[in-house]
This record gives sequence, structure tokens and C-alpha cells, in this order.
Amino acid sequence: MIKFIPFLCLLIIYSFFGACNQTPVTAPDKSIIDYNTAKSFYGKNNDSAFYYFNKVVIGSKEKRKVVSAYTYMGIIQHNAGDYFGSQEMLLKSLVFLDEKKQNDYDYLSYNYNELGNNSRSLKRFEDALHYYKLALKFAKTSPFKITNLNNIAVAYQDKNQYDSAISIYSSILNENEEDKLEYARVLSNMTKAKWLKDSNYNAAPELFAALQIRIKENDKWGLNASYGHLTEYYERMQPDAALLYAQKMYTIAQELSSPDDRLFALQKLITLSSPNASKKYFERYQQLNDSLQTAIATSAGSTTRYSEIRPRNELPAASAHIS
Repeated sequence: MIKFIPFLCLLIIYSFFGACNQTPVTAPDKSIIDYNTAKSFYGKNNDSAFYYFNKVVIGSKEKRKVVSAYTYMGIIQHNAGDYFGSQEMLLKSLVFLDEKKQNDYDYLSYNYNELGNNSRSLKRFEDALHYYKLALKFAKTSPFKITNLNNIAVAYQDKNQYDSAISIYSSILNENEEDKLEYARVLSNMTKAKWLKDSNYNAAPELFAALQIRIKENDKWGLNASYGHLTEYYERMQPDAALLYAQKMYTIAQELSSPDDRLFALQKLITLSSPNASKKYFERYQQLNDSLQTAIATSAGSTTRYSEIRPRNELPAASAHIS
């Protein structure tokens, strides 16, 4: 047995040095797993998505993921009607961004646009216009620019500055002809502005043209907007038609889990329905209104005119370089 000892010693020495040269196995970055999990829930179960995005902002050291997570959380809160909470998240995201660095421009444009949406939902139209103009300043691509210009026009429309709104809509209507959904959005908004400026304007053909595009493309957010426009257009001249479109809007708004759009549709249903149905809709309105702990809960009685601002642009990829 003694003659095998040198060999055994060599084997032990070889094993020791071999182990030292092996690349250590590193555990996967937990924040990557949390981020991917959040993305998988986004749009399906936003409560879970928010939970995992929050874990990302707490645990990740990667700036791009923290920025993206805060932005997604802001969007989730906006869609749920929590506009102040949404503002807080978007402003936290902006802290990580530098207006002097072009690599940050996509996120700057997106976040300013969302801040504009929140301001508009809070009826702060001058603030909304300010944020939309900042969003346009940092927009690098044509789709983002068109979205920002559309929203600037909507803000002018909110301020009853219809000529300014129509001028912008006209300039971008055919800017991106292959994008049917963008075309439908601008067309519907522009037509509404023309009708608001001149109550005798025949808006029906263009409103229906936009509606048909959205039906064909199954664009639910677009349908939601079109039904809102048609409800208002027919409210005085054909109340029965307005009631039909208000019912359609309410159904879509429920599917989209959009509290502000549900409140808008319920307002119209209360006014247009029979006394018995109106009572039922008023009870729903009160329940929803009481459940919202935001400015919309205290100002839901406003008659703010409905126009589509919700962006369809994708959030910049979290993997994109942000310096």
C-alpha cells in the first residue's frame, strides 16, 4: 500500500489546484428575475406587476431597470386612477435621468408625456401642455413626436383654443399613413375639435371613419375614445343614439379597467337613460366615485370634454443603454 501514497498525494494536489482554477458559479441577478416577472404580469394582473416592479426599485443597482420599473409603476397607477401616486413614481424615475444625455431622451419623453396625462386627468391643463411640450422636446422618433403633438393639440382643445388644436392635428394627420391606429386617433380628435368650434359642423362621417378603423383593428382604447366622441356628438340631436354609444363606451371602459372613462360614460348614462335605469347608473357612479382616492373622486362631476390622449408607444426597452 505504501507505494501508492505518492500517486494519492499527486491526485489530491491536482484536485486542489483544479478546484481553485474553476470559475465560481454566480447566482442569477434577482432583480432581473423580478423585472421579467413584473413584465409578464403587466397588463394582465397589474397588482402583481406593481409588486414586482417595486421589488426591482428596492433591490436593483441597474439604473435602466430602476427607471423602467418606476415608469411602469406610474403607468399602472395612472390607469387605476391614482394620479398623484403616478406623478410621484414618474418624478422618481426622472431623478435618474439627465436631460443633457441623448441616451436618456426616450425615457424623458415618455415620462414627461405621462406626467402630461396625469395633469390633464387632474384638470390642470396648463401643466399638461407644459409637460407635453417637454415630451416633444426629447422625442427622437416619429411615432413619439406624433403622439406628443397629438397630446399638445388635445391640451389646446381643453383650453378652448380650437384653431391651435386643429392646426396641429392637420399637420400630423397624414404624417404616418401606414399607422392606421394613429391616423384614426388624430382624425377623431381633429373632427371633435372642429365640431366644438362650430356646432353645425357635420362630424359624423369622419367620426365613423375613425370608428371603423378601430373596429377592424380591434383597438379597444381607440373604441373607447370613439364611443365617447359619438356620445357627445349625438347627445343633443339624437339622444337615443348617444345612449347606445354611452353604453358601448361603458362596456369597453370596464374591460380596460379605466375608472375615469367609466365615470365619464356613467355621467352620460345617468343623463340619457330612463328614470329607473338612471337610478341604477347613479348608484354605480357613486360607488366608483367613492372608491377613488384621487382628484377624480372630487371632481368627477366636471363636464370636461373627452379626447384621446393615451399613448400607444411602447415603453423604451429596459435593456437599452441609459447613462
